[in-house]
Amino acid sequence: MVIVISLRNFAPSTGVMGAALLAVFPLHVTCSRYMKEDALVTCMVLATVVAVIKAVQEDRKGWLMFAGFLAGVSSSSKYSGLLAVLLVASAPWLRSRSFIPERSYLLPTFYALCFAPLGFVACTPYSILNNAKFLKDFGSEGKHMLRGHTIPIDAWSQFWMYHFWRSVIPGMSMVATLAALAGVGVLLWRRRIEDLFIVGLVLLFYLPAEWVKAKPEPQPERYIYPCLPFLALAAAEFVRIMRSTPARVIAPLAFLLVVAVPAQRTIGLARDVSDDTRDQMARWMKENLPAGSKVYLDWKPYAPRFFEGEFQITHIPRAHILEQLGADSLRKSGYDYLVLSSLFYDRYYSQPLAAPMYAEHIRQVFDRVPIVTQITAPRGTYGFHNPRLTLFSLKEQDFAKLDEERSQRQRGKLAHTTNEIRAQFSWETK
Repeated sequence: MVIVISLRNFAPSTGVMGAALLAVFPLHVTCSRYMKEDALVTCMVLATVVAVIKAVQEDRKGWLMFAGFLAGVSSSSKYSGLLAVLLVASAPWLRSRSFIPERSYLLPTFYALCFAPLGFVACTPYSILNNAKFLKDFGSEGKHMLRGHTIPIDAWSQFWMYHFWRSVIPGMSMVATLAALAGVGVLLWRRRIEDLFIVGLVLLFYLPAEWVKAKPEPQPERYIYPCLPFLALAAAEFVRIMRSTPARVIAPLAFLLVVAVPAQRTIGLARDVSDDTRDQMARWMKENLPAGSKVYLDWKPYAPRFFEGEFQITHIPRAHILEQLGADSLRKSGYDYLVLSSLFYDRYYSQPLAAPMYAEHIRQVFDRVPIVTQITAPRGTYGFHNPRLTLFSLKEQDFAKLDEERSQRQRGKLAHTTNEIRAQFSWETK
């Protein structure tokens, strides 16, 4: 669909290059692997764009009705897909190719927008069959977006750049991001209505993601996923434009670089997925810990899993994980081992606006609870894959040994405790 959009708005080569870029973006590949709703809503948004463009360029108002239906399907895929109705509403301007709307398209556009509820209900009949629960859930989700998740992060506190630094650049690579920004600049400079439409699509799905306070770790970057196809087109158009300038000699090299850098990252992440750190930790524990040991784990999806009763497993209730992680209470818990996942605790020190008390709470665990081993992926954690997993001992003799090391370090007789050697974090020195 990226190629189809380019064929109708840019050159064929822009579509091919844009599709190639999108295919190797780490965020695109990762979210597609999960089959999260973000991938589905992006697909439906692209379908809506294609239908709108076909309608206005071929003067086929029936396609505009279909676009309205697809916009409803987009909102059924994910509530943020409701923004797709604005794509349909832009039809009169796209038809006139100016800032003055085509009057003959105003009424058809209104009718097309009326098809959006039909598309939504067709794919979400639950909204009618159990409308009371649907309205309650919809309201709760709206409040969640405004209230935030764990740590509310408003747009102004980050200068509307939270997702740029934490989502766009890691999700595309720095070099592809720079090419996309240059492409957006070219589109704004040309001021064609088709160019402004692509820029508008980027902003349409970027700004609301910044505005809402819910930016939950892990993987808040998926919230800007629908921006990727249009950023890929912008980057590709920039490279195409280079071919008609004195810089045309380096245009092929520039494109190879823009593709190769994210592709290398994507391929590396795919390799790491084949042996996730949770699988590695599960194997290590089965090979090195006594069978039947009592093991305390944080939230189940973030932790290693055991299927044959190798250990006595207890998962800390999700709503109470943090309060159960006091170093003193862990020492008296009666368990033998504890496993913590960075998918859980990262949000308490890597997120902006995180309360220092939370970071200190986690730091105390890594400082005062004996670490047995830690497993990380070569390319780190990305999305919901390969969390940094740390195995702690909760045995009294290990606590006593660590206490002695900490005492010697405070007296200057020891450079580092075994905990500091086995797991070092930048926030430990704060």
